[in-house]
Amino acid sequence: MQFLLEYRAEMSNEPCGLCGQAISAPAGTQLVLAGSSAPVCADCGRKHAPSLAALVNLAEAATRIGRIHRHSVFPPLTALLDLANAAEKYVQTTPSVTG
Repeated sequence: MQFLLEYRAEMSNEPCGLCGQAISAPAGTQLVLAGSSAPVCADCGRKHAPSLAALVNLAEAATRIGRIHRHSVFPPLTALLDLANAAEKYVQTTPSVTG
């Protein structure tokens, strides 16, 4: 199976392309099946493409921080911790490169 990250401008309410579970995906970066563009739920994403699923979470957190930062000088500490947590989860899913 091949997966893609796709930006969708609107929220989608479609079944998962793998398990058929009804999902409601917010507008933004979404994990989809290559070829069919069917969305993939978070559980299937973590199981079949963990690094891409973690990257979707990181993109969501960064987008949220960006929206908050426009309205204040400094984002709240909790928002920054969410971003750091999403980044840590992404790093944990990527293979380590040793040289």
